[in-house]
Amino acid sequence: MLKRRRSDILRLNSPLLAIYESLIPPVEEKAKQKQLLALLEKLVCKEWPEAWLYLYGSCENSFEVSKSEIDICLAFNEDIHDKSEILLKLADILQSDNLQNVQALTRARVPIVKLMDPVTGISCDMRKQCLGCSKYKASTRLCKDRCKITAVGFYCETLGQVQRSECNLPRNSI
Repeated sequence: MLKRRRSDILRLNSPLLAIYESLIPPVEEKAKQKQLLALLEKLVCKEWPEAWLYLYGSCENSFEVSKSEIDICLAFNEDIHDKSEILLKLADILQSDNLQNVQALTRARVPIVKLMDPVTGISCDMRKQCLGCSKYKASTRLCKDRCKITAVGFYCETLGQVQRSECNLPRNSI
């Protein structure tokens, strides 16, 4: 017995695909992200030659939307215990190279340095990764391998980002 397709699903298919396609970052934006990552790697390696940077989260697993910020981990081969000191030093380095809106948020639940590159117009969050703590990289790889940017996965991720952003607003915190 053949099942008939629901007409409401067929009617929604084209508008949903149009929304999906409008949110995909253009190739030029991906090139700007690579440009910013290269600049940041150059600045970080001057201070810490043994360190490296890598993308994680939505910008790496293809769930990002156009004009979204990028998430970068600063990783070291050896264990460096004082995250605050590293992040404050990183903020000084980034500010000295004319990056804008540089803020070291050392007391946040996940300490980060926020910045904006005036050349590319891209905002970025950088965090120091703990030695042996690769859950962000593993999570990113798992999402990338499993989902391969299906439309349903994209909608779920976008909905999750909207809900997380609402939960993270100061007026909604306890």
